Amino acid sequence: MNNLMSLLTISTSETQSGSLSCENCTSNDAAKGRCSDCCVLLCDFCLKAHQRFKDTQEHKIMSLEEVKKQGAPAMTQQVKCDKHKGEVKKLYCESCQQLICRDCTIIDHREHQFQFIDEVAGRLTENLKCSAQNAVQARSKVEGTRKTVREMKEKIKTKCDNTLKEIEDAVQEQIAFLMNKEKELKEEVKRIADNKTKVLDEQDKELTQKLNGLDNSIQFTQKVLQDGNNINILSVSSEANSRLVTLTNQVPYIENQPREQDDFSLQHDRDNFQSTVENGMKIIICNGWGERTVSHLQDHLLVEEHIDDWDESRDEGNGWDFNPTGSLIEFEQDVEEGRQFVGNMYCWDDPRVPYEQSNVYFGNYKYNNAQVPKQKKKQKSRQRGRIG
Repeated sequence: MNNLMSLLTISTSETQSGSLSCENCTSNDAAKGRCSDCCVLLCDFCLKAHQRFKDTQEHKIMSLEEVKKQGAPAMTQQVKCDKHKGEVKKLYCESCQQLICRDCTIIDHREHQFQFIDEVAGRLTENLKCSAQNAVQARSKVEGTRKTVREMKEKIKTKCDNTLKEIEDAVQEQIAFLMNKEKELKEEVKRIADNKTKVLDEQDKELTQKLNGLDNSIQFTQKVLQDGNNINILSVSSEANSRLVTLTNQVPYIENQPREQDDFSLQHDRDNFQSTVENGMKIIICNGWGERTVSHLQDHLLVEEHIDDWDESRDEGNGWDFNPTGSLIEFEQDVEEGRQFVGNMYCWDDPRVPYEQSNVYFGNYKYNNAQVPKQKKKQKSRQRGRIG
């Protein structure tokens, strides 16, 4: 990558004006050439020094014009062997999958498979291109899946917000219903109490009149007996006695119990009410099999037990051997008629086996319009359809 950037710099620069500086020293003198081994631009002084030093006198030096003329091949850097001084890695060991020099083939890579770099580069390049294409396709799939996942995250967030709002609205609706019910019940209680109170007020009024009559007669008689003389007593005794007897004889016919009772109360089925609240609102997960689950069946029979019974009945009768990936998409229970399953069973254990539509019976269990293989299997196995 650095070599390509250097080539781009050299190709787009006005080399004659000295816009490229030496990369080997701090003089900032204009670059006159480039060392292919060191991959640096050199000024005149560094070029001469490069050719004098023992470690660099065999390096390949090119003028800037030669570099511009040859292009990318001129930027190719020879790779020196780390183990064998002065040797260039010109071979590729396929056994070890690494670049090697001539001496390496004799010492470290004896009897290995190796070729010159130019001979193997084409094949490895094609392999690399193929791998890169596969990686691009794989990346596209991963990116698509990630996009789908992120979209689903947003959908879940939106659904969460909407569901929370639905919960709040549903609860507020129930609260409003309960508040209205509270108002209705209170008004009914007040109406019942008012009616009963009116009846008791009338009874209380009648009793008060009777009580006042008795009190007046008793007080008058006691006053006469206490303060009157014989003449006074004899003059009023007949009338007073008649009054007392009349009032006293009326007492047995007076209602001795209230005409109304406190016989009203709130009937509150707490268990049923709480169960209704608990089951009336719930969060469901809608999968590919639909929203219905076994728990939503109105007949509260043990479905697992029934399916186990069906398995046993089927196996005893050498029935069809359904694939466990089958789907029971319709489900009914008839409590009065006995245990019976009615539904569509789809099975796909082998695409080469033809299927036919038929009504299938397994003991007390029945499947209508089931897709079953045309050939029977006697192998016993415990397999269960998925219930949606």
